[in-house]
Amino acid sequence: MSATGNVPCRAALQAAAAYTKAWHGTAAKPVHVRRAGTTWQCQERPGDPNPYQACVDAQDHTRLVTLSS
Repeated sequence: MSATGNVPCRAALQAAAAYTKAWHGTAAKPVHVRRAGTTWQCQERPGDPNPYQACVDAQDHTRLVTLSS
């Protein structure tokens, strides 16, 4: 997991945890989760070579949490 745009580690972990609980079967559609006082829009994104999951702050798109393995 990584975070950019001044996302505190605790907020990134909370957003990632909420998304991993809600994402099953929704890879093609965005999932909105509310954690750490923020609404995050999360979804699977294409990657090279593998897709990854990302959550972006719905109000500040510079705040991004990326989940990859």
